[in-house]
Amino acid sequence: MLAQAALCSLFLLTHVRGGAVAGHPIGSFEPTQPQEDHQQAARSEAALAPSYVPNAVPAVVRLFYALLALTWTGWAMIGLVSGHMFFMVSRGGPVHFEGLAAMLFCAAVLLAAFQCVLPIIDHHDQRDNEAAYKRVRKTMAWVAVMVLVAALTFGCIPP
Repeated sequence: MLAQAALCSLFLLTHVRGGAVAGHPIGSFEPTQPQEDHQQAARSEAALAPSYVPNAVPAVVRLFYALLALTWTGWAMIGLVSGHMFFMVSRGGPVHFEGLAAMLFCAAVLLAAFQCVLPIIDHHDQRDNEAAYKRVRKTMAWVAVMVLVAALTFGCIPP
């Protein structure tokens, strides 16, 4: 133990000068500002970087999404008020939902309608957040599919 302390003091006496370790920038009083050539390079990279351009959804697409959202919202509201929903799945006839299954199906339709509204909102939002809108749309799509599967499951169970 005494030998380790002696070696440590010997190291400190031979390698420390004026309170800083010799050859090490920490503890020395060298300037820490970036060099001028580095600053020039950073300015030129910033000038070459493309500025953000917000996305633009064409008017026809926005109109289509708006009409689809209004139609689906009306269809879901009628289903909520009446407690019955019909869903055309095949030529064999519609699937009829009632009670809890109808409410779940209405929730899935309302989620899909709100998904149609998101591109319109994103078009008017000038901030750089398209990735957030895409993530919200993807999450809402998965939730709507899960709610639809739950509605189909509850709708197929006989009373």
